[in-house]
Amino acid sequence: MQFGQRDELLASQMLWQCTSCQTCATRCPQKVSVAAINDGLRRMSTEAKTPASSAAPIFNSIFMKAVRKRGRMNEAGLMASFKLRTMRLFQDMGKLPMMLLKGKMPLWQAKAPGRGEREEMFGRAAKAKGSKQ
Repeated sequence: MQFGQRDELLASQMLWQCTSCQTCATRCPQKVSVAAINDGLRRMSTEAKTPASSAAPIFNSIFMKAVRKRGRMNEAGLMASFKLRTMRLFQDMGKLPMMLLKGKMPLWQAKAPGRGEREEMFGRAAKAKGSKQ
């Protein structure tokens, strides 16, 4: 960003490969939170509609909508939405039977309590984002 390479940075696949595990921040002697920086850059990339070379932004969007709505992830719903939006319909289909048999992908999960609190939290985050622009 500081070197005038905004577009290259926002299109970088690196932003979407970070798992936000905070290991780098824990070990950084300057206490730089790379994960927090990446979160901000991901938002900027999404808002700028910068084409990413991976499907991670699509996955991230579906994931955050599910968390906001249900308070937890429904893996079957996540994967169905992801497959439809990316048109990768049969890419991992061979893994599905074993995941279902082992209970790794339940077809239905109950909503988590506290929807009002989640909506309030997402609202505060959106408001804070709007005041920084």
